[in-house]
Amino acid sequence: MDPSKRPWLVAYLTLNYPDERTFLKALEYLKDKAELVEIGIPPKFAKYDGPTIRRSYKAVSSKGLGLHNFEGELRKACRAFPEERIIVMTYYDDVKENYEEFLDKACGGGVLFADAVIDFADRLEEIASKAKERGKSAVFFVSPTTPDHVIRKAAELSDPVVYLGVRPATGIPLPVGIPNLLRRVKSLTNKYVVVGFGLKEEEVPQAVGAGADGVVVGSALVKALGEGFDNFKKVVDRYLALLSLPKR
Repeated sequence: MDPSKRPWLVAYLTLNYPDERTFLKALEYLKDKAELVEIGIPPKFAKYDGPTIRRSYKAVSSKGLGLHNFEGELRKACRAFPEERIIVMTYYDDVKENYEEFLDKACGGGVLFADAVIDFADRLEEIASKAKERGKSAVFFVSPTTPDHVIRKAAELSDPVVYLGVRPATGIPLPVGIPNLLRRVKSLTNKYVVVGFGLKEEEVPQAVGAGADGVVVGSALVKALGEGFDNFKKVVDRYLALLSLPKR
């Protein structure tokens, strides 16, 4: 990573949460602030997401939005934010039977499946190659319990970053040795490693100091946006300030 540049901000938003207008306004605000934006499409069961993300999925699902009809709404997002920097997130278990069709419907530069490495480690090459055939990348999520050989495989296929989750679910506060986790994963790959999935605001400087190439902010942004756009802006700006601190 270029030491003259701050670590990446990877922002997560749920498609059309809390409503279409506010969601698109948030994307516009992130244009010159986030290097990547993950956009979540409600799955049937978000078993690896925490309560805040689950509530956002439930809210948009109650309005009829889901994997069966997301294409048009996602297209609006791809017009509001640079398409190549959008990563579409859902669960592979829900799209595996019609994966090619899902890829054709999903605008954006890449796809991320929260359950891919955990539940479908034997299909990572297939997931990545089919995405590549359609001009997309696959971003893979690894966790503290992922074996080293699987991390190596996932990292080799993952582009442009590898996503390291530090907790078993987003927003779940469990103690974890972030520097040790980062050292382990970065010893297995030369790819950019972004850290998230339960990373707390006060842990950002520690993660950056330990070598994180970026952080993923999900629950904090979803919660803030649900409380109002002005609050969302404040939270984004706080994280940017933390990422811009000089390394100790």
